[in-house]
Amino acid sequence: MDTNYYVNNQTQPYIGDESLERLKTKNLVNGILSRVFYIAVAIILFTVFIIGCGAIFLRVERVNVVGARRVDPHGIVDASGIQAKDNLYGVDRADIAAAVMERFPYISDVHVSRLLPTTLQIEVSEDRPIYYTSICGEYFVLSSTMRVLEKTADFAYIETFEPALKHLLIPDCIYAVVGEEIVFANRSVSVYAKELLIKLEIAEMFDQLTEIDFSKRFSIYVTYCDRWRIYLGDSGDIDTKLTFAGMMIETFDEEQSGEVDAHDVSVGSVILNNKSSSDE
Repeated sequence: MDTNYYVNNQTQPYIGDESLERLKTKNLVNGILSRVFYIAVAIILFTVFIIGCGAIFLRVERVNVVGARRVDPHGIVDASGIQAKDNLYGVDRADIAAAVMERFPYISDVHVSRLLPTTLQIEVSEDRPIYYTSICGEYFVLSSTMRVLEKTADFAYIETFEPALKHLLIPDCIYAVVGEEIVFANRSVSVYAKELLIKLEIAEMFDQLTEIDFSKRFSIYVTYCDRWRIYLGDSGDIDTKLTFAGMMIETFDEEQSGEVDAHDVSVGSVILNNKSSSDE
């Protein structure tokens, strides 16, 4: 049964202690939410103000280039299009990265960051030249992923690289453009070739390989120290086959050369230049 009380001769419902507590709690929560809202708005406005001031007043006075080895840092700055006194927050980092990579094919990645108050930093990653291949009388310098880093008609230039580039004999290709990966006539070759090169690059003998011939998928040859031509067959168990070939080669004098059949590690053969021998 409701309890009533009289105010100014009018009947009013009685508000109990429990109802008062709920009302106080509600008012407290509303007060906290209001404070949080106003604080959040203040933080947002302050952040916008700071960014606005930065956009207006912070200017580029210095450009740092990090990671460049083969590429001239001054050329990277020039390619970026950045000028002294440019607005630090007005530069488009994506445009800078695209412009630098287009100018310098050796650069595979660009990260642009702001070092307040006045410095812009360009950090680059360069692909390392490892291979070369010959296509239609021109020589193409390639990365580990067979991305074309540069091309030349002068083989003497290829011989200037240190360490020496490894010669790749490859299947038919339809596209070889500086800055992009080689495109083979058979598109499936690209995946197979990359997997093969990864396997070879982690092999102990890789540094001494001077030529890799995968022009025929199931008839792979590599040349070791410019003296031994090693037949590997397909790309399976490459590391084991190379180790097996190395064991056979070690049984001969350093000045000797020839052909090694290591495609079957259960039985191998060696044919020396000017004479024959076998090792099983």
